[in-house]
Amino acid sequence: MESLYNELRIEIFKFVDTPISLALTNKKWYAISQDPQSRADWLIYKYGHAHALFHAVRLGNSFLTSEVLHSLLSKNAIISRYFIQRLLMHFGPYDEKLIELKIEHDNVNQVDFDRIRAFQ
Repeated sequence: MESLYNELRIEIFKFVDTPISLALTNKKWYAISQDPQSRADWLIYKYGHAHALFHAVRLGNSFLTSEVLHSLLSKNAIISRYFIQRLLMHFGPYDEKLIELKIEHDNVNQVDFDRIRAFQ
């Protein structure tokens, strides 16, 4: 019976705009708010599959854990081009040395080589 209540709580949790207000009500809601599956469900419901990863990163380290990331990916969250662009903007330019090592050590055909060069 308790597992049914938890499933209902998770369903209610994903419809809440600000989950912190619900998490502060009692220990059971707090436990639901800390569950990686319910966090992933909330992100996907609120922002959709395409933007869930971006907003998970935006919410910070206290919200995004490796378990939440695994849950998002298992629920088919999309790694969008926008998400990758934001990561690249945040972490800076490409590392020329790493690109040269990739070209040297991988079996890169001419099309991939040209694409990597154009990417630089």
